[in-house]
Amino acid sequence: MSVLAGLKVANTSRRDAHSPTQQRRAKLVEKLEEQLAGAEALISGMSFQTTKRITRTDANGELERVTVPKRFRAWYWHDISGVWFLEVRYGARALKLSKSGATSIVVGERDKLVDIIGTVIEAVRAGELDAAIEEAAGTRVGLKRTKSRSSASA
Repeated sequence: MSVLAGLKVANTSRRDAHSPTQQRRAKLVEKLEEQLAGAEALISGMSFQTTKRITRTDANGELERVTVPKRFRAWYWHDISGVWFLEVRYGARALKLSKSGATSIVVGERDKLVDIIGTVIEAVRAGELDAAIEEAAGTRVGLKRTKSRSSASA
């Protein structure tokens, strides 16, 4: 008997493991969990710093992997009256959370921020924001294309 005959095989690949929708949900949940950690630090009065791994050239000209601080931009803020808001973002775009096009959630008090972010994470995992994510992913912010040189000289 062959060794491979005892294994269960499937006709699938790594690319089939997650659909683009599931990948977008996972990306948004990851960013929301980072916002959650930032909000928890804000409420407890501590500072919050995220890091990332980059490859750079050292003094000898060799590549090295180092951990560096990453800029953290909070998706929450308060107005002059002290009311807190949360804006859920996918990349550079704020997600439209209602049919009217509203992009911000009224949190109220700062202490409710962690609970609201947790609720948004549950909504993303349940697929309630899929349409808004697809819309934001479909409209990419980038450089404006200019006329090519051949058409400009003609």
